[in-house]
Amino acid sequence: MPIFGVNDLGAVGIVKDVPPHTLPPNAWSDGLNVRFYDEFAAKTTGYIQVFGNPTIVPYGLFSVAADDKYNWIYPGLEKVYVFDGTAHINITRQTASVDVNYTGNADNTWTGGILGGVPVINNGVDAPQMWLPAETDTKLAALSNWPANTTCRVMRVFKSFLLALDVTKGSTRYPQMLKWSHPADPFAVPSSWDETDPTLDAGEFTFSDGSGFIMDCLPLGDNNIVYREDSVWAQQFIGGIDIFRFSKRFGTFGVLGPNCATEFLTGRHLVLAQGDVVVHDGISATSVLSKKWRRWISANVASASVAKSFVVTNPNREEVWICIPIDEGTAPNVAIIWNYRSGAVGIKDLPTASMIASGIVDPDVQEDWEDPESWASDTTAWGELLYKNTERGMLMASIANTKLYKLDQSNENDTAAQSSFLQRTGIGIPFKQGMPPDFTSYKFIRGIWPRVEGSLGGVVKIRVGTQDIINGPVTWGPYQNFIIGTTQRIDVLMSGRLLAIELASDTVLEWRWYGYELDVEFGGNY
Repeated sequence: MPIFGVNDLGAVGIVKDVPPHTLPPNAWSDGLNVRFYDEFAAKTTGYIQVFGNPTIVPYGLFSVAADDKYNWIYPGLEKVYVFDGTAHINITRQTASVDVNYTGNADNTWTGGILGGVPVINNGVDAPQMWLPAETDTKLAALSNWPANTTCRVMRVFKSFLLALDVTKGSTRYPQMLKWSHPADPFAVPSSWDETDPTLDAGEFTFSDGSGFIMDCLPLGDNNIVYREDSVWAQQFIGGIDIFRFSKRFGTFGVLGPNCATEFLTGRHLVLAQGDVVVHDGISATSVLSKKWRRWISANVASASVAKSFVVTNPNREEVWICIPIDEGTAPNVAIIWNYRSGAVGIKDLPTASMIASGIVDPDVQEDWEDPESWASDTTAWGELLYKNTERGMLMASIANTKLYKLDQSNENDTAAQSSFLQRTGIGIPFKQGMPPDFTSYKFIRGIWPRVEGSLGGVVKIRVGTQDIINGPVTWGPYQNFIIGTTQRIDVLMSGRLLAIELASDTVLEWRWYGYELDVEFGGNY
């Protein structure tokens, strides 16, 4: 009774860009709502609605810390609201106590940041807005001292400067221009943007190398990394007459759009580029999805909505989420989950999200010790609360459902069970463990011992399939129930040159899959 064992099912993750028969045994060829750790594959946790019902459809998220609470600003297309921990409050700009609606649309991305305690947000169409003071009885207002008849596509914060990217003056657009303010004092906005005044540190720089528009920027150590469509530059503060020095770091890639770069660990950025996903430290760069997902993303992304993609770091899980619209999605509806420790790649579906942001998210829920869920199936740390004042979580804005969700909570997506599956086809069983895979002789599979953990008594479905030729169709056997804590072996009677295996779940059960053993007998070549 030859036994073929496969371990470390979380080491590689799902690989979509190469034929399954070329993958190592512990890699996966397909899946949904799964993520990977060092030793195991797991169903992703779900999300819960928090903060009640937003008053408007949320098209952005900005977290603002206050003395005794944590505010979340969520702009819509016409108005802006803030949730202060208790209520949803309208902070839309006003004239004579009447709201003055914003004029952006779904294609205008909200950007901004916190400058010395002052939130500044921008939709690329209207004048940048400040919330000063950042109190719920204060309305947004046009950024003080901002040049008249001027807009910018993106606004960001670097040190004590505000930065305006892709600037329009009057009717003339300067898409290669980066404009910066005079430094601001704490709890104040810049006193000037006048680049012509030699007594000020305000200035402008126009990139003349190449034709790529400026798309975004993100600090990296002491530098600000400026992302264009076709290149990456470092902005370094040097003081003196020039204030900043600009130097080109990479000319082989740029960024797809605003919010498509994020920092992880210390001193590293992940960038969703044109047709690639790149990690760099400002000196060297590496494609992390080459020969894994790069071609799949290019082939499946909704081209009309690709500019709405974004990336976000999930430090609690050591992941970066690459959020993209696929098929005919109008905003990101899938997250490609890259584990930055192991490099393994998973995937999760999203409820058409406009943004995911990191911050303190208090859903007013705690872990229930009476919960029947097994400690062995719980992906949180022992004794961990769902909310800690000192711990950051991920908040998602869904434009499809007009809701705000806290991610990595519950085993449901909102109130619905989260379906998941994990599949591998094209398995070539070697004659002996450690030998190269065999694709010519027939194998008779008689059983499988899955090593699956989760809530005792929980049920997952497992099926086995066979293929007669490489990349040929899979003949699947029926799903069989695997009862966690009870079932040890699933009996199978199938034959083929290559084997396939799948685990599926359509309940709230959380599961982890560590490995499996197959009872296989070799036959002839015909």
